Amino acid sequence: ILRPHCKVLKLEKDKDGKVCGVITQNSIGQQEYWRGGVVVNATGIHADNIRQLADSNVAPRILVSRGVHIVLKENLCPNGMGLLLPATDDGRVLFVLPFFGHTQIGTTDTPCQIRSANSPSEKEKEYLIDYVKRWFPSLNNPTIKSTWAGGRPLLKTIDTETTSSRLVREHEIETLPCGLISAMGGKWTTCRQIALDTLSAIEKLIEKSLP
Repeated sequence: ILRPHCKVLKLEKDKDGKVCGVITQNSIGQQEYWRGGVVVNATGIHADNIRQLADSNVAPRILVSRGVHIVLKENLCPNGMGLLLPATDDGRVLFVLPFFGHTQIGTTDTPCQIRSANSPSEKEKEYLIDYVKRWFPSLNNPTIKSTWAGGRPLLKTIDTETTSSRLVREHEIETLPCGLISAMGGKWTTCRQIALDTLSAIEKLIEKSLP
C-alpha cells in the first residue's frame, strides 16, 4: 500500500521503547496508524526529521546540498556528443549534455535548507552560464529555456563540519537503539546497494527479536 503526500506525525513505541508503528497525516488532514515489525526511514533529505522523532537527542547526519540544472535553447552538442569539465575553479565537475535538441548544463553544489532545496537561485544559474561562456566564447547571450533543482542528502560524520562539495557520496544504514532503521546518504548510482544493505539491517533486527 502506498500513501503519497503524507506527513509522519509520530513514531509509536511499544512497552520496551521499540518503534512499532507510524502515525501519518495526508494533505486533507486524515490520520492513519501503520503498525509494523520494522520501520525503515528512507526519506532522503528529510531523514534527520524522522530520526529525531524516534530520539530527540540524535545528532543530525544529513547536509542538504542543492543541485541546479539549466537547459539552454542553443544546441552546443554537435552529433549528440556531451562534454565534461573535470575541474572548475572551486574543484567541482560540470557537464554539458544534449537535451532534446537543446543543451543541459549541470550541476551546482550549494548547502541549503530543506525548504529551499528545489528553488534554483540566480547566483547558481549565473555560475553555470559563466562556465558556458568560457567553454563557448563565441556564444554571447545563451537563452535559458528551463531550470530545476533538487536536494542531495549528503552524509556527514557526527564530529565533522565540511562543505558539501568535499563530502564523499557514501551511504550508511543506521539502526537506532529504539529499532528505527535509517538509510542515509548515497546517490542514484548506488541505489541497489543501499537497498541490499537496508534489507540486511532489517534481517538482523528481526533475528534479534526472535525468541
